[in-house]
Amino acid sequence: MKRLLVLLALAAPAAARPQGFTLRTPDAGEALRQLDRMAAARPLEQTFVLPERPGQNHVAWYRFDWHHVDIPSPSGGRGGVRLYYYGRTREVAERALPAIRSAYLRLVDQFHYTPTKQIPYILYSSKREFHTTNMFQTSESLLGVTSTRDLTMALPYFGDHERFRETSTHEMVHQFTIQKLLDIAGAEELVFIDSLPLWFIEGIAEYYTKGGLDAESDLFVRDLVWNPDPERRYEVVGFADDRRRGYIGTYKLGQARVAFIAETFGKERIQAFLEHAYRAGGVGGAGGGARGDGERGFRALVQRVLNEPLEQVEARWRTWLKRRYYPEYMRVRQDLSQMRDYTELPAEPEAYAASPDGWLVLFRGIDREEGRVRLYLTDVRRPRGAVEVASDNTPGVESLHPIEANVLALAPDKLAFTAQDGAGDSLYVVPFRHEAPKEGRPPRIALGRRRKVEVRHPEGPRFIELTDPAFSPDGSEIAFVGLTDLGQRDVYVVSAGGGTARQLTDDPYAERDLAWGHDGIFLSSDATDHGLPNLFRIDVATGSRTRLTTAARADRSPRPQADGSVLFGSAAGGKPDLFLLKGGQVRRITDFATGLQAPAAAPNARAIFATTVYRGRFRLVEVPKVAWLDEPPEPVPPAAGPPLEIPRETIPATSPSYEPLSWRNWHPDGGFVYGGGGSGGYAGRAAMLFSDMMRDRSLFLDVSIYGSLELVQGLA
Repeated sequence: MKRLLVLLALAAPAAARPQGFTLRTPDAGEALRQLDRMAAARPLEQTFVLPERPGQNHVAWYRFDWHHVDIPSPSGGRGGVRLYYYGRTREVAERALPAIRSAYLRLVDQFHYTPTKQIPYILYSSKREFHTTNMFQTSESLLGVTSTRDLTMALPYFGDHERFRETSTHEMVHQFTIQKLLDIAGAEELVFIDSLPLWFIEGIAEYYTKGGLDAESDLFVRDLVWNPDPERRYEVVGFADDRRRGYIGTYKLGQARVAFIAETFGKERIQAFLEHAYRAGGVGGAGGGARGDGERGFRALVQRVLNEPLEQVEARWRTWLKRRYYPEYMRVRQDLSQMRDYTELPAEPEAYAASPDGWLVLFRGIDREEGRVRLYLTDVRRPRGAVEVASDNTPGVESLHPIEANVLALAPDKLAFTAQDGAGDSLYVVPFRHEAPKEGRPPRIALGRRRKVEVRHPEGPRFIELTDPAFSPDGSEIAFVGLTDLGQRDVYVVSAGGGTARQLTDDPYAERDLAWGHDGIFLSSDATDHGLPNLFRIDVATGSRTRLTTAARADRSPRPQADGSVLFGSAAGGKPDLFLLKGGQVRRITDFATGLQAPAAAPNARAIFATTVYRGRFRLVEVPKVAWLDEPPEPVPPAAGPPLEIPRETIPATSPSYEPLSWRNWHPDGGFVYGGGGSGGYAGRAAMLFSDMMRDRSLFLDVSIYGSLELVQGLA
């Protein structure tokens, strides 16, 4: 009833008496005259409208009791960082602090600049919590965000220190870029940065974060050069071209172009682009101008910074690519023509799990046309007969976490997957019946009813993310990696029927890529002496951990085999390829042009499955044994030392709480004013929207005048 009265008051402040109804063209003057007639007949009383409660643009799954700690600029000066964290993730914030300090100090050296404004840094413990923020519009693919308006940056810790360090550094580069542009130009806000293409802005962030051109970016550029697909606009673009937006075109090809600038003209030229950008009209305020083109655009900026016309720089860019990648192609020993490419699948197989006998494959398929992700189960003898298991954007399966995490497990008679379901992830089990092909009849797959498995933490915290599920050899239990609301990622085991999970690890390191063999759970973890992930085996009964590889390289996706060997992927050669661990020795078995990842045994031990990127598309391929490399194995050396400790800095227990109602934390978000008048009166309206820094609370003020001060309507 209260809401109805509010609506009536807003729609018709004086609707207390019957009014006539006529069909006519709306007329503002007639509306004002009608108000005059109503006021003459009966004085209009003031009406105050008080909402029951403010709204939010997201469901409030979590409560955040924000605190903050100030980090003075490590290099001196007025800048520094104000880190916001919430109470239950204090340990996460204490591990984040040294990484933030280190990145800040390193960027001061690389930018030859110290920020002059304090950076508001909002830290969430998990990606799911980050995506409930009201400060920014986010999507699942977004890992962090920085505001060009008020310099606020927000990102999650992920339960993965290295991933956090990279994401934090990437966003910190944006902070340094924005503040340096503003200070050089003497401006207060960036109106636009049209003199600097988006590929440059994101490219320098990737370049400084990765320390150059990393293996992943190199892989994508290699594929663009060797396997272009112009019909789908998948090709290397010109040096200045900023039309091909997306992860590869903007981030990876941008990073490559920045690396080209550094190698060809010198690293100092990267900063020269920022130092001269305001001359091309890219910054608002002093020195700024209208949208730059011609002499005020990127062409002029390239000429000024690199001292060469854009056409000459374009020619150098193409030559750099040829010299870097053409000789490399002559050295690789395997390409797609030597593999079986499963092209008849109904969607791009971005991730997969194979059954123990190799005949069945459960894969996560991406449909780029519809923007959907689905799970399929198929018999590899008839890929086109894949059966759909689940689709995202449905109740209980809001997201299947494409690209970001493995969510699939497959046993001989059932499958499991995890998906976003409200405040956290849920674990699902689906039984199925499989009939092999017989007497000319194709294989058949019949799915049973999907069942949600209840998973409880043994000590009370709730799980926010569930990833990397793996069935036990007998299918009675499921191992998984769980990220709790305390911000820590660990390995757990739960009955396939559900219940309280048993925790196997308890440390701040990042475990992933679980596979359950007869002698334990195999996984990759960065609990190493060099900080890169290596392979480990966990005893399920005791939780004791055995390290299997020790080299300073990223070893991922272990898959134990029946003969005691372990297939895995590694970037030992500068790109991802497949290796075999057996008897304490490691042998490389592939040297594929665009890299291979995530191995699994194919049927009858005739080959191995793997995934790759080819012509910009995810592919599931089968690598026959006859195509394996014949390289001598190398013994696994002993570990150089204990795992590197993740640095931690104590935050005082008395750190200040965020005060949402303090005027210091409020600012205007927008507003408008208009009005006019004449001899017969005047009318107008003024409205303003305010919010606190977290944008969890808003205040809207709206005042309207209809002809005279006696006819005023206010809304708050």
